[in-house]
Amino acid sequence: MKLVVLFLVPQGEFQKHLHTLADIAKLLHRPEFRQALEEAPDAEGMFRVIQANAGSR
Repeated sequence: MKLVVLFLVPQGEFQKHLHTLADIAKLLHRPEFRQALEEAPDAEGMFRVIQANAGSR
């Protein structure tokens, strides 16, 4: 399965962009996070997985 994620940051928020990329990279290092994404039935399910893990680096 190929996963494509799009995220938007406000114009001029370069630091926020870098922090978001770093946060995503940290989450993707966790096997249980990747598995939950793979098992999500649809994009909404994937969004819920990301939301549920957003604060748990």
